[in-house]
Amino acid sequence: MSISASFPRSLLEKTQEDKVAYFLSYRAAHPRLIEAFLYIVIQQLISNLQKMN
Repeated sequence: MSISASFPRSLLEKTQEDKVAYFLSYRAAHPRLIEAFLYIVIQQLISNLQKMN
């Protein structure tokens, strides 16, 4: 990944506070995060349903 693809090049000219604010607010979703979360939720639901029977 090139520097220009990883963060805004204009950030290089910003103040230290602006740089910190940028990275504190930056969010990157992991490609499989939602899949893993749903798997855990479904497994918990199945477990709860089995305990009811």
